[in-house]
Amino acid sequence: MVFSFNLTLKKALEFLSATNDYHTFPIHGEEHPAVHSEAFIAQYGAAKRSVVELLNQRYKSLLSPKADLHNWLYHRQDDEIAYFLNEAGSNTINHSDYQAPACFHLWLGERGFIIGVEQKGQGFAAEKLRKETVPSESGGSASRFFRSCKGIIFFDDPESARIVYYAHTFL
Repeated sequence: MVFSFNLTLKKALEFLSATNDYHTFPIHGEEHPAVHSEAFIAQYGAAKRSVVELLNQRYKSLLSPKADLHNWLYHRQDDEIAYFLNEAGSNTINHSDYQAPACFHLWLGERGFIIGVEQKGQGFAAEKLRKETVPSESGGSASRFFRSCKGIIFFDDPESARIVYYAHTFL
């Protein structure tokens, strides 16, 4: 897949037959820049691990490969969960107003799941990702991943996005 600028969270949840199984993992919901302290890094890492652990537990027979955050370090792009969490999370740390994700969201469904990475502050023009080549120092590795992944990447607002979603289906 690539990007969808027309898909809404509501439509995606309906398509995935989402249950009421929703989780949120707060990281930095405050309205000021994060201090990248040991405590912040620990909370950020714990939130990513929690998402991965829940997905591996719930969908253990359906995920191939099993999600592992280390796969991103080893450039295993077939682990789209690790890539999405690391690339979208890194972009919020490096390019958002408050230099941190506010939280991760996770919706579990019968046909798949949705991960959301939310930032506070000013949104970004998501549609530019489709039209322009983004330099590496401006989030280009995430843009390249988004273009090549098999899941669906969509946004809460394509003109001023604060949440990037990744929808994975088992169909």
